[in-house]
Amino acid sequence: MTAPALAILAACSDVGPTAPASAPTGAALLSKGSKATAAQVDTIVYDGRARTLPFGDGHKVEFAANAVCDPATSGYGIGLWDTPCAPATAPIRFIVTSWRDASGRVQVDFSPDVRFVPGTVETLYLNDNPGKAKRATIQWCASATLCVDESLTDPTLATRISAGRVERRIKHFSGYNVVFGFGDSEGGL
Repeated sequence: MTAPALAILAACSDVGPTAPASAPTGAALLSKGSKATAAQVDTIVYDGRARTLPFGDGHKVEFAANAVCDPATSGYGIGLWDTPCAPATAPIRFIVTSWRDASGRVQVDFSPDVRFVPGTVETLYLNDNPGKAKRATIQWCASATLCVDESLTDPTLATRISAGRVERRIKHFSGYNVVFGFGDSEGGL
């Protein structure tokens, strides 16, 4: 993501961009009051069929059929999310690393970075309940130092809360994290 594009996205946010937490290790896991968890690494394989694949601590991703763009020909990055692409013709193995930061918020990283065929709907479900009077945002982490709320420029990517999970449509795989705030009626975010 270019610096000007990040600046535009950040300027549109009522919260502003945030930095993703890195997976906790050693003392961070043992510090008093920390809700951090060790990173869990899973492998999921998408083979072109419509399916839901679980990972981590009760998380899952739901794929439509023929949903992943062929990474060899499609490109990846801002400005490409809605560009037509050919679907992958072979299974793709993803390494998914998930953890909770010191505040107990879910962090997840997918590798390799891929985007999804425009017109398909893929949904990321994260096992992270905001509780009453709070709202949640699943942010895309463009790099190791910056996360943004993509729904500010694309309302189809808005986060929803359902049955103790936060969920949202995603147009690509890379890193995501959950940010909570108080509901509008509480004077928070």
